[in-house]
Amino acid sequence: MSLMIYPGTALLWFCLIASGGLLLIAFLLTPWRAFLAVRDRSLMWLGYWLVVSFVWLLKIPLAGILAMHLTVLTAAVFIFGWALTLLIGALALLAGQLLQPLPWYTLPVNFWLGVAMPVAASWLVQQFIARVPVNNLFMFILGGGFAGSIFTVFVTLLASLFWYWLFSLDSLLVTLSDHAWLYVMSIFPEGFIGGAVLSTVTVLKPDLVKSYDDDRYLSD
Repeated sequence: MSLMIYPGTALLWFCLIASGGLLLIAFLLTPWRAFLAVRDRSLMWLGYWLVVSFVWLLKIPLAGILAMHLTVLTAAVFIFGWALTLLIGALALLAGQLLQPLPWYTLPVNFWLGVAMPVAASWLVQQFIARVPVNNLFMFILGGGFAGSIFTVFVTLLASLFWYWLFSLDSLLVTLSDHAWLYVMSIFPEGFIGGAVLSTVTVLKPDLVKSYDDDRYLSD
């Protein structure tokens, strides 16, 4: 989800401070030495960033106010962790800004609603699956990748409606409410992509999936 107009002073400043603080925390908490020490992991992270940047260029404008696109961040949270996924989203927004420029003041809001909210929802799914007493690989792949991606769509939609309502942005609230059905239609593409990516990486390169526990899901 991308904002295309001026968001209002209050929401802009809130998102600027919240997004800046969150990115700083993500940067400081990222174990850079361990991350860069494994070449395959850093290359996969770079590739994921390029894929996300491309997918986000495929937008559907909504009344010239908002733009809709797939999120494709849920699998990244399971593979890289929430901190590195936030950095993927931030860099993807910057890449989109260079290729399809929007007013620069939309960046903090787009990061908060289009990156931070989906990542937070995906992290909650990850924590839930980690605590479910079912040691089944399909629970990890389908529950995390497929169902987690679908859950992320609804959380992002509801969170956006909440923030627009909280800051009394009636035009954005009405536009998003009128086009909410488009987000509901996107749940299956989102779920398919999330499930396909997570299952592929888990099967081919399980050692690169941060949240995957081989002993838990495959041991006797």
